[in-house]
Formats: sequence, C-alpha cells, structure tokens
Amino acid sequence: MTQTIPAKIVKAGLTGLVLLTGLSLVWEAQAADRVAMISPAKTRASLVKPGAPRLEMAHLAAVKAPVVNYASHVEPKAAFQTLYYASSAKGKLPANSLTLEIGLEDSPRYRQPAAYEDASKDVKGLFPGVKMVVEPTIRQNSYGQYGVATGRLGKNGACVYAWQAIRDPNPFKQVTTVGFETQKNNDLNLPVRVTLRYCDPAATPEQLARLMSTLSIRQIDSPSLDLLR
Repeated sequence: MTQTIPAKIVKAGLTGLVLLTGLSLVWEAQAADRVAMISPAKTRASLVKPGAPRLEMAHLAAVKAPVVNYASHVEPKAAFQTLYYASSAKGKLPANSLTLEIGLEDSPRYRQPAAYEDASKDVKGLFPGVKMVVEPTIRQNSYGQYGVATGRLGKNGACVYAWQAIRDPNPFKQVTTVGFETQKNNDLNLPVRVTLRYCDPAATPEQLARLMSTLSIRQIDSPSLDLLR
C-alpha cells in the first residue's frame, strides 16, 4: 500500500533543506573570507600601512615632507621601522624613506665599517638612472659619524643614500631627542642602524647630504618595541 506523506511534513522538510543550504553557503563564504585574509598577497600588502605610525622611532628635522606610510616588524634578532615620505620625484626611483633597525643583540653589524660595506653594495642598484658617488668625507651628527652617497637627479635635483651605525644611542639622548618625551631608567642599551633614501627634484646633493645631521632617535624601551610588532 502506498502511503501519502502529509503536506505539512513535506513543507517542513523543504524548509529545512533550504535553511541547511543557506547555512552551507554562509559557511563556505566565511571560509573563503578566512582564506583570503591569510593569503600571501594580502599579508604582504598589510605590512605597509597608510599614515604616520603611532610611534615614530626616528625623526629628521630637516625633512619637511610628511610621513605618508610606514612599516614595522620584529624579528628574532632585530626590530625594524621604515617611514615613507611624500615625494615629487618621478621615474623608477625608490620611495623616500628612513629605516631604523634596532639590534636585539650586539654584533659587528652595528658598527660603521659593516654599515659602510653594505651601503657600498646596496647603493649601486637603488637609484636607476642616477650616478651615485660615495663621498670620501666623513660627516658627523649628534650620534657620531655617518656616511653618504649622492647623485644628480635631472638638471636641478639630487638623490642621497645615507647610513649610520650606532652602538648605543642612549648616551646622546639629552642632545638629540628634541621633541621626544623620555623617561629615565627605562632605556634598553641596544645598537641601531639607520639608512636614508631620499630624492628631491629641487634640491642639491649637499642639501640632501645634510639631512642626516638632523637625526633624532626616540628612547628605545620595552613599550616602544612592543608597538613595532
């Protein structure tokens, strides 16, 4: 004998199927979103953030261009922050930037000879179409000696690549941390490396070479390092 299924039961079954199908589609969409959130492309893009950072670890008083982006991260042996400045230079030039590398342990890398050796290699490929020349002159700022390479950009402009290794910036903080609030006895005695890449279509090589003379480094302590993570 063939049994007839009541219409109410059939309707309830169809409603449940529709609900399950809808939930399945929602779960699939959410799963796709989670995959998209951790995709390598989006992870790489998120490293550079718009605007100025909550905490600028370094500052160049002579640079009037605003900070438009930044990137920061912490590795097992070092912490990094890069500030990106607004630029009017055109072409395939590198972004105007100031990078501070904080060594979480001391090593020869944070000495000026090592910084000079690395800079001599790096500068060759960083400025396409610009003939960069490493200056034999040793320049000085409040943290000690720094080196520069400069080159002409078009008829009226210039580019600079500057570098400095500082074994411990804290002894100089009374002189150099102008505009930065400091707290006593919380400093970490950590070495740093600073590199500057900057092009300006309306500046001379000498003007850009002097930018690093206005360097200030914020107090390096545990709270500031936490903000770089």
